Amino acid sequence: MRVTILAMTGKAVRLTRLGMELRNARKISGYTLNEVAQALGVQPSTVSRWEKSERTPNAKYLIRYLSLVEAPKDLIAELIKTVEASEVSPWLSVGESAQSEQRSTMLELERQATELTIVSPMLVPGLLQTDEYVRAMLTESEAPENEIDTLVVIRLGRKNILTKKNPVRLLAVTTEMALRQDIGGKGVMAEQLRSLLETVEMSNVTLRIVPFESGWNPSLEGPFALLGFSDRAPVVQTESHRSSLFFDSDADVEFFQQAVRKVLRVALSPDSSRDLIKARIKQLE
Repeated sequence: MRVTILAMTGKAVRLTRLGMELRNARKISGYTLNEVAQALGVQPSTVSRWEKSERTPNAKYLIRYLSLVEAPKDLIAELIKTVEASEVSPWLSVGESAQSEQRSTMLELERQATELTIVSPMLVPGLLQTDEYVRAMLTESEAPENEIDTLVVIRLGRKNILTKKNPVRLLAVTTEMALRQDIGGKGVMAEQLRSLLETVEMSNVTLRIVPFESGWNPSLEGPFALLGFSDRAPVVQTESHRSSLFFDSDADVEFFQQAVRKVLRVALSPDSSRDLIKARIKQLE
């Protein structure tokens, strides 16, 4: 099996350029958006999404589009390669050589997102972690000592998306198990939980906790993040110890959206989640 490694940031740039090239070629040819849609047998809204990079035409439609507007042959060949590359899904980032690229990919996705749902069953969700909690995890995982400070800064820097001018709307889901993990000792965990109580006071942050007695639910299958955007389709990231997968097909995104709905059916309300955190803090103090 051949594995293709793709950087999401690079892919996003290529697809954005694809939309721009389509729009420019159409305008140069003198065709209106409606005329192109009629010639291709699709809805005008479909052509509009192609040109805005919200959707990507398959190779067949791309060739017909570019032939209709009489685009240069070298441009046609280049854009076909772009579309063919974008159809490799999911995108895989794996191994040490790709981990920094994967982090950059996720940072860029989080920066662009307007909505973010994180399901983190065993750990406090990354965007809500404190300095000492992150440092304890890195130390216990035997990360290189000379890299720990940098990795902590990167992790904490991600929190900017919660407080910037137009902050992301975050729905974070974790489990009672995550509250009971003894990461860094009781003092570190107590401080982490107090930080959670402060963060969930923000109007754009919601935290829901899945209690022990909830039974099976999709959160038990592992962590994932669902990112929504104002100008393109959602993306899902799943992560294991040394690799990440990014999904953007409609079927895959719908699968994880459904998983979120199932998890929320068994999760405590935001108020009950806060009460559970407070009770756990008292046990630690």
